Amino acid sequence: MSSSNLIRLAGLAALGSGMLAVIVALLRLVVDIDDPALASTTSHVIVFVLYLCSTTLLLLGLVGLYTSQLETAGILGLAGFLVAFVGTVLARGALWFELFITPALAAAAPGPSKRNLASLASYSSPSRGPSVGPCSEQPHCVAPSNQGGPPCFS
Repeated sequence: MSSSNLIRLAGLAALGSGMLAVIVALLRLVVDIDDPALASTTSHVIVFVLYLCSTTLLLLGLVGLYTSQLETAGILGLAGFLVAFVGTVLARGALWFELFITPALAAAAPGPSKRNLASLASYSSPSRGPSVGPCSEQPHCVAPSNQGGPPCFS
């Protein structure tokens, strides 16, 4: 296969990546991907599989774009390619984590979801009450060096 055909295929990969990114963006309007408790649902899996396919195609497209302009890109083009490639690989790693690790974590240790994060933000104990706010308003707050309870930050 000639290099011009490979460059054309890389261009199609980049185009496919863009189309998948638009589809995923539209799906995110109806699928809640921020709630860890819903990480094992079919819709969550579909969204992240499409994300992974999109980033894979984007990596192929980046390689094709760089190889098509290899002679004229110079050192600055190489630096730009490396930054884009490494950034996309890192984003793909985060997507891999969301697809395969987050559902396992949600099943093994069901913890706080998006709905009850507000209750964690206002930690309270029966003996001290809530510990959020200025220390002058809440005399039960303790300094970090004292014993018991979380510190107040004013």
